[in-house]
Amino acid sequence: MDLVFTPISFWLALAFGIVMLATAFLHTHRLEKLRCHELSPVSKDMASASVIMAVKGVDSRLKANLDTIFSQDHPNLEFVFCVESEQDPAYLFVKQTLAEVARRQPKIKAQLVVAGICLERSQKITNLMAGLERAGENSKYLVFLDSDIHLDKQYVRHLLEPLKDLSIGATTGYRWYQPDRPTFGGMLCSTWNAGVFLAIADPVLSFTWGGTMAIARETFLRAGVLEAWQNTVSDDLSLTRAVRRLGLKIRYVPECVPITYETPTLAEALEFTSRQMLLARVYHPLVWWTNAIIHPAIVGTLLYGFFNLAAWLVSGKESYLAGVGGLVLLPFLFASTYWLITKGSKWMPDISQSVLERRWNYVLMAPIASLLTTCNSVKNLLTRKMVWRNIEYELISPERVIVTRPENVAYRDAQSLRG
Repeated sequence: MDLVFTPISFWLALAFGIVMLATAFLHTHRLEKLRCHELSPVSKDMASASVIMAVKGVDSRLKANLDTIFSQDHPNLEFVFCVESEQDPAYLFVKQTLAEVARRQPKIKAQLVVAGICLERSQKITNLMAGLERAGENSKYLVFLDSDIHLDKQYVRHLLEPLKDLSIGATTGYRWYQPDRPTFGGMLCSTWNAGVFLAIADPVLSFTWGGTMAIARETFLRAGVLEAWQNTVSDDLSLTRAVRRLGLKIRYVPECVPITYETPTLAEALEFTSRQMLLARVYHPLVWWTNAIIHPAIVGTLLYGFFNLAAWLVSGKESYLAGVGGLVLLPFLFASTYWLITKGSKWMPDISQSVLERRWNYVLMAPIASLLTTCNSVKNLLTRKMVWRNIEYELISPERVIVTRPENVAYRDAQSLRG
């Protein structure tokens, strides 16, 4: 019996594609509006800030990344580095680095804190909480950064500038994964990660990313972020929820796009994306449901079109041609990806040429990234367990997590896809 499909698939795919392309245009327009055209001049009277960084393990770029932290052109910063234990290789490395910095730049305020192990929450949050206890009480702002990002000199100032608007509760940036080589796993991870920019810059869907976020100390305390962190995994999405409960905005800062130079394997890319989707499922359902609806729709429409194309080629029956209309979505997907990569690369001047050279890799990887999101969404419906840096977490709710930690957690020489 022949399967007969109506041309409605063409019109639905066409409408979907137009919305997709319009969203890409809107996104780049929104970034231009968010752009800070003039920073406040550097002054010794600038409000002070505590920069808190949880570090675990030592990778080949850690030294270079820490150098960019100490090169910030803000005169009133203190730096608090937090490690789990003295057995972590990061402890000795950071300790030696701080000693070198003290000799070269004696005016810099920096300290190293050992947090200890805690099974009530993610170890990263335990480290951050220990850092907060040691941070100076007079700091007006709190800045949280990951150790696997490379910053320019004005990075922290860009992050703090919007907080002068009291309607903004927190600011954030978002990383760009730049594979050293355009491997399948590396490009899949980078393409999937690039799609997050559409959400994080949206005023409704926006959220803070733990690798780069800043908040006024008074807002941090008023929002009860410490209480929200007591039994949870996600430092950033928990902070997002706490800030939004105050009715305040999350502001994405397009100048703050730190570069993470990693070339993950396919297995590492799958683990990373699955973990990120699960965190969104529990802590930011609106973002999760948006992706869990849009990407299966993209994948379903394309598979529907390819099925009918194959059936027509095999059987020669014209009744299948109507269903082939779903493939009209494909050029729109390619075009929107091309636009986003081309326009978005200008926010990353250090690697813009490299990104542009790989733009067709991103374009061709876009449908596979949508398929990956679809698979992750299905997995998230089946389990709330995840493994993050050798520790297993079961996310019961935003306020409750069960931590299963092996007695001897091996430290990796290279940190891979931390956040």
